[in-house]
Amino acid sequence: LFWQQCLYANADVIVSPKPIHNDHGGMIQWCYSKPVGYYEQLCRTLGNFKLHHYWGPLAGIGSSRWIANAAIATLREKQPDLTLVYLPHLDYPSQKFGPQSPQLERGLQQVDDLVGQIVAAAGPETTVFVVSEYSITPVTGAILPNRILRRAGLLAVREIAGREYLDIEHSAAWAMVDHQVAHIYCQPGAVDAA
Repeated sequence: LFWQQCLYANADVIVSPKPIHNDHGGMIQWCYSKPVGYYEQLCRTLGNFKLHHYWGPLAGIGSSRWIANAAIATLREKQPDLTLVYLPHLDYPSQKFGPQSPQLERGLQQVDDLVGQIVAAAGPETTVFVVSEYSITPVTGAILPNRILRRAGLLAVREIAGREYLDIEHSAAWAMVDHQVAHIYCQPGAVDAA
């Protein structure tokens, strides 16, 4: 359930986000499921899964709550031998507010409550493992590549509706940053300056 990269896996039950981008520029918030129609069955009981609460700036406890409730329903109905459940809520408070923040402490309590509900539904004979794919540590001495490139006159922005947005077309160099890794894209002739 929401285990990353599990689409089409050799498992009896799968539910995982798979939004559909339509030809009108919109998106259908949908989840792939096996058996076919299982996601729709869960939605009849739990309501639709809100993808914007799973990823991005609106991410919050709501998606983890939905997933936990889907896990409980799956444990009761399907009685699987092994269940893997990803609860994404702790990914965001630690990144947004830091690993020692009150927001993360509250998030830990919220996820602990959800895990407790799943464990209770699984029953007393169930072995439970709680794992994490990574940890977040406090940052010291951060380097902000796009700010450095902007100060050097290499990165351009456009103001739209009172906010600044990266202007890739007119930037001599800009950085695609993901956690502790950055790839700097440069126009021809800008590599040395960048």
